[in-house]
Amino acid sequence: MTKQRKVDCAYLLKLVKLLEDPFSNYYSDGYLNSEGMTILSLIAQLTIREAPWLASLFRRARERRDHQSIMKVLEGIRELCPGSEY
Repeated sequence: MTKQRKVDCAYLLKLVKLLEDPFSNYYSDGYLNSEGMTILSLIAQLTIREAPWLASLFRRARERRDHQSIMKVLEGIRELCPGSEY
């Protein structure tokens, strides 16, 4: 029997909301700090199994760590969780 996992969009979107603001405590000089990278890694773990097409966006965001790359990842997550408001 195959177990189907679904993404918990409510939890995922709470994490995403933490990284939206480039002036939050998760950024230093416009780049994700170690705490922000931890949240990004958690978001990646929750989404890549269900949405493997986002893996390249996560890879790029981890390399660059800038707000623009993070926002591209967040846009991909919005596609994964349509209709969810946050």
